[in-house]
Amino acid sequence: MLIVGIIIIAVGSLFLWLAKKQKQSSQAMQQQKAVPTNQLQAGALAEVQGTVVASSPLKTPFSNRDCVYYEFEVEKEVRRRGCDANGRPTMETDWETVEQDEKKIPFFIKDSAGKVAVNPEGATIEPKDLGEQHFRRGERFNHDFLRNILSNISDTNTRVTEKALFVGEPAYVFGHVSEGAQGLEFSKQGKNFLISYKSEEQVEKSTARSATAMKIFGYIGLVVGIILAIYSFAA
Repeated sequence: MLIVGIIIIAVGSLFLWLAKKQKQSSQAMQQQKAVPTNQLQAGALAEVQGTVVASSPLKTPFSNRDCVYYEFEVEKEVRRRGCDANGRPTMETDWETVEQDEKKIPFFIKDSAGKVAVNPEGATIEPKDLGEQHFRRGERFNHDFLRNILSNISDTNTRVTEKALFVGEPAYVFGHVSEGAQGLEFSKQGKNFLISYKSEEQVEKSTARSATAMKIFGYIGLVVGIILAIYSFAA
C-alpha cells in the first residue's frame, strides 16, 4: 500500500510539473499577438498566422495530398480469449500497431505581408486529423503503400489513422525567430515552439485547458497517494 501511495504521489507531482510548464507556455502565448511576417525580428519570440507554402511538398501516404508534415499509424485487430466475472469464456477485441511513422520538411508561412521560413525540427506539431479508415479481413487494397504494409496481415481487420499539415491550408506558428539561410525563420530555440493547424485563439484556449486538466489530475494524485500512504502506516 505504501509503495502504491508513493508511486501515485510521484505521478501526481509529474502532472503538477507538466501543468506548470503548460501554464507558462499558455501565458507566453497570451502575451504575444500574431503579427504580419514583415514585422518579425530576429531574436524575438513571436507568432504568425498564414498559409502553408512549400515548393517540393511531401505526399500523405494514404490520401495522397500535398503536405509539409504527416504521421500515420496502421493497426490490426487482435482477438484474445478471456473470462468474465462469472468465469464464462469471452472474446476480447483489441488493436495492435503494425507500423507507424512521421515525416516533416521545412516550409513557409505566407500572409498578405510576405512569408517566413519554418524549420519544424524539434517543434510540437498539431496536425489535422483525417480520421480512421477501416479495412475488413481479406479486402483488396488499391493503394500500393497500404498494400505493401498489409500484405502479411490481410487475414485480419485493419484500421489506418493519418494526420497532416497541408499545403495551402491555414497554420499557426509560435516560437523564436532567427536569421536562417533564407532570411528570417522560426526554429527550435528554448522550450516554446509550436506549429498547429488551429487558429491563434483555438491554440491559446486548448493550451490553457490542458494546463488546468493536468493541475487537477496532479492534485488528485497527491491527495490519493497521501491517503494511501497514511492508511498503510495506520493498518
